[in-house]
Formats: sequence, structure tokens, C-alpha cells
Amino acid sequence: MKHSGTDFHMNRKLDSPIVEQKIFEKFEKGLMGKALKKDAQLVTKYITELSEAEKLEMKNKLESDGNVNINVDGKNLEVLNT
Repeated sequence: MKHSGTDFHMNRKLDSPIVEQKIFEKFEKGLMGKALKKDAQLVTKYITELSEAEKLEMKNKLESDGNVNINVDGKNLEVLNT
């Protein structure tokens, strides 16, 4: 629209709305840095690349057990629920 002056957005009316549940990661970077040092970036990248189902599974395990063990680049790391 900026260059052509024409709005190319398309809308389509649905019979029922599409509802999606998304899990957003929230990292305590200060705590992660102190606990994991250089591995903090690996853990952050690993978690952000998980599918929604895997994130939900990890979230549920963190809430029930308080921790999750993950294997990133051959390193076994523990993620804690704080």
C-alpha cells in the first residue's frame, strides 16, 4: 500500500472463529546466566525452537515436578521452575 496506494489485505468471514493457544517463553536471563553460564544461550534457543505441543509438555512437567532435564548439544542440563 505504501508504494502502490492500493490495499492488498484480504479478509474472509469464517463460520466460527479460530482459537489458538500459544505458549510464550519468559526467561529470567540473569538467573539463567548465573546458573548455566555459556549454556544459557543454548537452552534459550532449544526452548524457543520447540513445537507448541513440546512447550506445553515441558510447561506441565515444570509445574508438576519443578524441573526438566534436557539434552542440548550432548550436554545434560536442568531447567528449573522459578
